[in-house]
Amino acid sequence: GGAYDIYTYDLVYEHFGPFYNVPGARGLRKDYEGFTATGYMEHEIHSLNASLAGYHDNVDSDPYYSRVNSLYGTLGYKYYGFDSFILGFDYAKGADRSSDEPEEDTERRLDTDILGLNMGYILGSFSLDLYGQYSNQNDRTFDDLDTSLTTVTISPAYSLETFSVFSSFSLNQSKDHNTDVRTDTYTITLDLLGAMFASRVTYELGGTYDQTKSTDELVDTNGINGYCRIAYHLPHTSWNRLNSSISLEANYGNREEQLSELDNDTHSVVLSFSASLPYSL
Repeated sequence: GGAYDIYTYDLVYEHFGPFYNVPGARGLRKDYEGFTATGYMEHEIHSLNASLAGYHDNVDSDPYYSRVNSLYGTLGYKYYGFDSFILGFDYAKGADRSSDEPEEDTERRLDTDILGLNMGYILGSFSLDLYGQYSNQNDRTFDDLDTSLTTVTISPAYSLETFSVFSSFSLNQSKDHNTDVRTDTYTITLDLLGAMFASRVTYELGGTYDQTKSTDELVDTNGINGYCRIAYHLPHTSWNRLNSSISLEANYGNREEQLSELDNDTHSVVLSFSASLPYSL
């Protein structure tokens, strides 16, 4: 990798065997070989980034497994020419192809397209983010299991030194093109954070509501989760050098499934004490 003038670039090659492992580490990549090339440019009111990755699994060519070859590219752009307003878009294109499939394995021939649009606005303590994304997966096998997903998210926020409000509304609309069934999920979140008495007392209050329905009427669920937390931070004294606090937290959740008439409640109340010792070398 390196940089030149307004450009930065990077090229990475990786190879991980099927039995690669590090004790105590989770989620490590294994059975993978490929490269990733990235580039970034920023000039005055414009920024542009791009990447290209090609990789495959089954690096040891095990005859009991197929090999999936993947090629993915991304392109993103942001414009900063408006006061208090940012506009950007991103596009991704991918292709997966399997080879050397054993008899019990199914063929994989999948093309993916993702297009996203982002707008951000800031005015003093108020901010507003709008994000929309459309993705389409084209299954080129005999099964023809094409799917698409549309996501729209609106996130307003208001933040002061000792009080903040964060909220969001999102719609996820997925469609199975083979059955023509669409599933809609609505999610609303609201969080309030604040501090009182010279930040000696802090509090958090928030919740989430979601609803999911399908056009074939086989899915009809909704749920609500709420929480509140208040904490008192103990002052530092000659005998107390710890960053310590006492907190009381309450949680509530409810999940309903209309078809099975399931109605499940969960709740908890927790009183806790925490402490940490500042230390630096």
